[in-house]
Amino acid sequence: MGLGVRVTWGTLPGKPSTFVPVPHTHPWADVTGKPDSYPPSVHSHAWGDITDKPAVFPPASHTHAYSSLTGIPTTFAPSSHTHLWADITDKPATFAPSAHTHLWADITDRPTIPAATPLGTTPALALGTASAGTSTNAAREDHAHPMPAGRLSLIGTATVGETTVLALALGVKRYTVAMSGLVVGDRIIAILTGAPGASSLQDVYVSGANTLNVGLLNPALGIGSTIAVPIAVYKVT
Repeated sequence: MGLGVRVTWGTLPGKPSTFVPVPHTHPWADVTGKPDSYPPSVHSHAWGDITDKPAVFPPASHTHAYSSLTGIPTTFAPSSHTHLWADITDKPATFAPSAHTHLWADITDRPTIPAATPLGTTPALALGTASAGTSTNAAREDHAHPMPAGRLSLIGTATVGETTVLALALGVKRYTVAMSGLVVGDRIIAILTGAPGASSLQDVYVSGANTLNVGLLNPALGIGSTIAVPIAVYKVT
């Protein structure tokens, strides 16, 4: 029968002074000196180790580094957007003007447009008191009515026409009449002062200095026929 010998750690010969650590575990209950709480620290967990994960997550505002994005297209289609003026770089100091419009409400320092001023009119010129006429007065031809002063002024009178040396066909023929006091651009009115015969007065205008151009509508006339149309010419003032 052998003799039993009790060996203690202190009496164990050949012990190494240090031991190489090897992975191992301890039951939590065997660990002594545990703190009551632990300060949080940056760490990570494998996705598979996380329990009670929700099936979906509500979106939250966040950012990613551009370099961490995958599937980035090589080009992007332009879209309507704006930039703050301060964020735009390399702006030119001045811009060449170009045709454009502005809303009236957007324009500042507009001048005040004065209100329209009503224009007055000259009172009508009273030339006399009108009275009812009679058939006897209306039939009288032994008098003339003067033109209102300041409206028309008589330039002169003339008899327009000729004694034909050639036969004339029906049509308008023009005649030149000398009359002092006319310049090109004058507004004139010509009226008959007597019977025009077979002719009729068509039109009249100033064709040159002191020169009147008169158009007469003449019937077909033979050689030696006389055309004589008396007129008076007034200038409109």
